[in-house]
Amino acid sequence: MHQTTPPTRSPRRAALAGGLSALLALGTVVALSASPAAVASPPDRDQVCDDLDSEKRDTTGDPMTVTLTAPAGFLINRYCVKAGSINQGDGPQYVELDTPLASIAVSYTSTVSNKGKAISHYSYSWVPAATSPAPEPEPAPEPNPEPNPEPEPDPVPNPEPEPEFPPNPPTNPGGHFDWNWKYADPTCAGLVVAYPSDLPQGQANDINIRLRTATGQITLNYHNNEGTWSGTRAFPYSQHRNWPAGTTDYTVEWIQVAGTNYHWEDGLRCLLETDGDDSTLDVPRAVTAIDDFDADKVKLRRGQRVGTDLVTIDQPGLESVELQRLAKGDWTTKRTLPADTGRVLVSFPKERKKGTSRYRLVVPGSESVTGAVTDVLKVKVRR
Repeated sequence: MHQTTPPTRSPRRAALAGGLSALLALGTVVALSASPAAVASPPDRDQVCDDLDSEKRDTTGDPMTVTLTAPAGFLINRYCVKAGSINQGDGPQYVELDTPLASIAVSYTSTVSNKGKAISHYSYSWVPAATSPAPEPEPAPEPNPEPNPEPEPDPVPNPEPEPEFPPNPPTNPGGHFDWNWKYADPTCAGLVVAYPSDLPQGQANDINIRLRTATGQITLNYHNNEGTWSGTRAFPYSQHRNWPAGTTDYTVEWIQVAGTNYHWEDGLRCLLETDGDDSTLDVPRAVTAIDDFDADKVKLRRGQRVGTDLVTIDQPGLESVELQRLAKGDWTTKRTLPADTGRVLVSFPKERKKGTSRYRLVVPGSESVTGAVTDVLKVKVRR
């Protein structure tokens, strides 16, 4: 509530803030093998993704999401992404796809801060796409075939060994297993779970993700019939058999993973905006919201300022909040405020001229979030 004397404002109720997750492939994904056996690796493997087939590729512009595309005739079966230093929990993260895909969108979440981070580089590998072979024509008879020719031996396959990745850390190093272990927040494309290495056998066979769509509430169940899941695994929504085709606006409401006592239920609204090109991958974006901004009209005297305002920012991505002021028909930025905590204290400049000032808050959109703009606050300034 705005006041002229004294210029203060009471905090208002904060909205729930959903988080960003990581490493999401838009396809049926079952991920990496976590073998405890030691493997030979380059000395910088903890800091840099393995080359894989694509070799390491650096990003530009600090993207939150990167779309990977396989060469013609191939499908992506494995990828790695990295954000910052492993010392801050942001080292290379690997995912292996059980069902290879022609194109996937990947993102990154820090295992320490549980926040989405900009991708610094990535790599991925691919396998030949499965095709139905055309029937071979009947061979013409040889003029004088030899009786009972010796069959040629089949060639002995010599495939390259599959790379082995280090296991995830345990829930409680040196202690008992923690049944309250947490997984990363979901993204709008799906959920990625880094299963702890001390997870008991038989405790990781189900994932349940509840969504709210235009056609009602649905629950996506993922079940492992072959044992206990391990390593890091991605569970996308759009490739699940129960996913309603054509869904473009939905909210992730609740998630249950394995036997952990922790359940995510913050709420995450998502939009899928198609570009009309069927050859490109449409990546859903989290809907940004700015809550508790008081846009009521205010009357002040010259030399006073609007009282500070505590607002809540839901899904800002990597963007900051901008306090903008209208001047000569153009909106100009007066303050830039970090929004990574989800709460922002907005302070306004002093009013030095008689007339009407207009302010708004803006979170710019990006490839991973929609961005948002508030209503306009009008400030009438008297002498």
